Amino acid sequence: QLVPAGDREVDDAEHEVDERAVQPRPVVAQLDAGPAAWLMAGRRRRGEGEDHDGRVQGERERVGAWLEAYRRAWEEADARAIPGMFTQEASYRAHPLGTAYTGHDAIADYWTRATAGQEDIQVRFGDPIVDGDRVAAEFWTSMRSDGDPVTVAGCLLLALAPDGGCRSLRECWHETGALLAPPPDWGRLGPPPDRR
Repeated sequence: QLVPAGDREVDDAEHEVDERAVQPRPVVAQLDAGPAAWLMAGRRRRGEGEDHDGRVQGERERVGAWLEAYRRAWEEADARAIPGMFTQEASYRAHPLGTAYTGHDAIADYWTRATAGQEDIQVRFGDPIVDGDRVAAEFWTSMRSDGDPVTVAGCLLLALAPDGGCRSLRECWHETGALLAPPPDWGRLGPPPDRR
């Protein structure tokens, strides 16, 4: 039974952070104008004009296919499918503070170990943000891990090669010991759903 994430009381102990390990970062001046202005500036630097909708749609379709293959591989704990989704020299960092696994063999070995105790896996992806070869996509995964209920909510940060393979993947995520459904506005780039 999934519990809506917004309806669950959260124990502050689950979210304790060593403040010494988290240092504030300076705000990049370019971002002061807002994300849309920053993205448009990036497109102008790359020479993209107003007529790039077809290319953007193609990028979104390519990303959607990659994310769908990743979802299937995770839900099926299919370590054999994973190497083909990455370039030969790809880097896979499963946590911001963790080791990067480089190359097909290291990535497949990590994937085999990471999914070994997982079952009843349900993976969802939000609307991906695509900017050229760079992608950010939220994920929400509920499963049983070694028999215990777990929800993992996070984001994949990808860099894709021209052939569609991933050359770099970084995960940022949070895990809780309950099966939670995403909140209604989770994963959407557009306006929140109508709440009539």
